[in-house]
Amino acid sequence: MIDFHVPNTDKNNFAPRVGFAWAPSFSNGILSRLFGKEGDSSIRANFARSYVTAFSNLVSAGPPAALQGELVDAGPATNFLQQGGASPGPYVFNNSPANIRAVTGSRILDHVSPYADAFAVSLQRQLNRSTGIEFRYLRTNGRKQFVQVQTNSRPVVDAMMVVPTLYALPTAAALGALPTIGTLAAANPILNGATQAPRQLPQFAGVLTSDPNIGKSKYDGVSLSVNRRFVRHFAATAAYTYSRTYDNSFNELFTSQLNPRRSQDAGEFFQSGLDLSHDYSRSIADIPHRFVASGVYEVPFKSGNSFLKAIAGGWEITGIFQAQSGQLVDIQSGIDSNRNGDNAGDRVLLNPNGGNRNVGSGVVGLTLVGGVVTQVAVGSSPNTNVRAYLAVNPSAAWVQAGYFAAGIANGGAGLAPRNAYRTRSFNNTDMDFIKNTRFGKEGRYNFQIAAEAHNVFNHREINIRGIGSGARSFVEPFTPQFLNYSYAFGVYGGRTVTMRAKFIF
Repeated sequence: MIDFHVPNTDKNNFAPRVGFAWAPSFSNGILSRLFGKEGDSSIRANFARSYVTAFSNLVSAGPPAALQGELVDAGPATNFLQQGGASPGPYVFNNSPANIRAVTGSRILDHVSPYADAFAVSLQRQLNRSTGIEFRYLRTNGRKQFVQVQTNSRPVVDAMMVVPTLYALPTAAALGALPTIGTLAAANPILNGATQAPRQLPQFAGVLTSDPNIGKSKYDGVSLSVNRRFVRHFAATAAYTYSRTYDNSFNELFTSQLNPRRSQDAGEFFQSGLDLSHDYSRSIADIPHRFVASGVYEVPFKSGNSFLKAIAGGWEITGIFQAQSGQLVDIQSGIDSNRNGDNAGDRVLLNPNGGNRNVGSGVVGLTLVGGVVTQVAVGSSPNTNVRAYLAVNPSAAWVQAGYFAAGIANGGAGLAPRNAYRTRSFNNTDMDFIKNTRFGKEGRYNFQIAAEAHNVFNHREINIRGIGSGARSFVEPFTPQFLNYSYAFGVYGGRTVTMRAKFIF
């Protein structure tokens, strides 16, 4: 039973924070060489629990059930004015339970605040008067995170997930020994001849989208940074981070086509609770390697010639370089492979004999027509005469999972893991060239001109854009755009130079 009530608030959020700092002091021995003299080093550690309030989108995108019924537009879809426009009488809301169930598409749950437990420890060491290093470890555990599910989805019928995917054309006899999808569906008591099971709550016409707090994540990262303060006209910082990020969900709202907002099994097992253990994997936020370096150099110039000093003096050059691993994406089948009424998270098969992980393949259905093996398109719904699927490219690593394809059952065993492909790494360099012209008593006034150059070396770095028409085709192995960076869903700005002027007084 689903109870629609005023959501309860979360009133037991306890957010402790504790930390300490210690400046070790050793007069001799190996510890003295490691930590230096008194005041050269500092060891810090802290723990903090932080809570996040629910963002308004979760409620505004799915208002209360009765309000959803009131917002239904029952007027003429076209020729509005020609058909009389708005009714002159008052709007009469059909508040019958049957109508409210029919128009309700979402459900607001009791509010539970997601939280993160973060633990950090660091060692800071001064090397000389101008330079210091820091080694840092951070672990963050996220709990009770929002996950978008379709409560009233159609259940996945595991007994149907037996249609094989072949990598070579079978003989007619071999194919004839396999049952058709129609035969399997007719024999299944849940499907009763259909290719989709009824909704779990048939009195509701919609999917009842909700956001329960069943998500979790984990981050582990170590970093090393070097800092040089501004001495002898030069300052610089450099930092490298090695990390691992895991989670079982991401994008609770529709923020990316490349990383689905719902699990492949989202909505299944409504009565017993959704099991996301099969989706726990590297996160889209997983960036194993990241390096950033920046610097400021003040060009030293002195001259007794005031004109030459005005032209050649006062220059500053700043720059920042960054390089990091690419983002992870979910290789997707593009169809509702498991027939739960939702194709958002259906993943592909990972061909054990596929050699090239940059190559994907679609599939065709195989049927028997007059005793002859015949290929048919997958289509937008299952062909009940299909007995097996054939990979178009048997050498591809990623192969589309057809309807009821073996490997979908039991939490997706046999499918490619979630977020299984990492896109290209990238690097970028930005620089500023600044000219300061100071005048007045003690240089009180400064006329500054600068050129800000982004992507100085004009690298064609590609950040894959997850939203927009056709973006999903980048992760669908049956499309020409599959893992193809030359299509429009890559973001490439090219080198840009911005001139600016500023008067400081």
